[in-house]
Amino acid sequence: MARSELTGTRIRERRLALRMRQADLARAAGISASYLNLIEHNKRRIAGKLLADIATHLDVDYTELMQGADQALLETVTAAGAATGLNEDALTQAEGLIRGFPSWAGLIANQAEQIAALERSVDALNDRLTHDPALAEAMHEVLSTVSAVRSTASILASTPEIDPNWLGRFHTNLDEDSRRLADGAEAMVSYFETQARRGPGFLAPTEVASAFLDSAQHHFPTLETGSETDVEALCAEAPEDANARTMVRTALLQYLHDARQLPMQILRDAILDIGVDPLVLAEELSVPLDCLMRRLAALPPDAAETADIGLLVIDSAGAARYRRPISGFALPLVTAGCPLWPLYQSLARPHYPVQSRLTLPDGAVFDATAIALPATRPRPGTPDVLHATMLIQRMPAKSLPVTRPLAVGVTCRVCARTNCTARREPSLLTPVPDHPKADTAF
Repeated sequence: MARSELTGTRIRERRLALRMRQADLARAAGISASYLNLIEHNKRRIAGKLLADIATHLDVDYTELMQGADQALLETVTAAGAATGLNEDALTQAEGLIRGFPSWAGLIANQAEQIAALERSVDALNDRLTHDPALAEAMHEVLSTVSAVRSTASILASTPEIDPNWLGRFHTNLDEDSRRLADGAEAMVSYFETQARRGPGFLAPTEVASAFLDSAQHHFPTLETGSETDVEALCAEAPEDANARTMVRTALLQYLHDARQLPMQILRDAILDIGVDPLVLAEELSVPLDCLMRRLAALPPDAAETADIGLLVIDSAGAARYRRPISGFALPLVTAGCPLWPLYQSLARPHYPVQSRLTLPDGAVFDATAIALPATRPRPGTPDVLHATMLIQRMPAKSLPVTRPLAVGVTCRVCARTNCTARREPSLLTPVPDHPKADTAF
């Protein structure tokens, strides 16, 4: 069998070598021919029992299909190359690099991940500085005092002859401001030490609640057939932060409602039959699209598609209400994301789904599906309360986009793209011109 680095391609090569029809293999494995076609073209991940069944019907050892470069490594190396501007021909050499020089490929992947982690850290610190009242107040006090000291020092330095009375006042101001500066700096140090003693360093209830859901990988088996009592039992395991527990309870009650509306086994059977297209699944299963997307984000950790799915739910103001992270696509927790995401476009047209193929600055490609729906029943004289939901699905590194992807970022603060008409603030990753031109008119 010809060697290839991707499992789907190896399955196809083995099937063709045996002169087996795609429909026959799909029927033997208990899946649809269309879903097997997606697997063979590396548009769907495959692992576990399904891969073992296909290996059996192809009369090949399970490990034979799994040999070669790790898919995650291939995607990381390819994305790192795309981020530096390598052309498509050069990107196709990633498999050969991994096969011939695995250590160098691993080094490239590690460096790319470190850069991504640093960007996420900058983004998180920017979020906290912007949205944490205590930290913002302390920082404001320090910066204001620094400005006052700078102003007084400038006057003293530029005015050789000053009336003794005024000189005494300036010295008094300088002494008082320097004491304020010391007190402000001490307050900030104390604040950070307090956060460190609290544990992982979460500064807001939103972060505490999000970390609790992340630790469970957003899947709660007891709620699949459970009740409100099971929700309270899980809330009791959440960190002892009243506001965070309220957020966790809201998320788990929504999970319970969704599980009753769409049982997990029915969803997984449908995925095996027709794939993971949310619009197709929602229509086939006759459930609201936002419910369907939340259930996809709640797939068990051992599901083949789980690693490639992320979810973000926001309110009409753009504040995040729920987030399921996805590798390679940083989702904001408190700050706004990229204005070009279909998530925000859906708020302009409630009830209408919006789908886009997105490419990030590092070259990674994702499919995004979003819809905005009322969160409460309409009431006369009151505005609609909308919640927008966006599902993000990673496209395999070797899958060529059918249409040209939309170039987006994660958030303006750490986006390296230039000449973006949607930019709302300068990026920390690109130099600011001496006389920047406004991208949009007000």
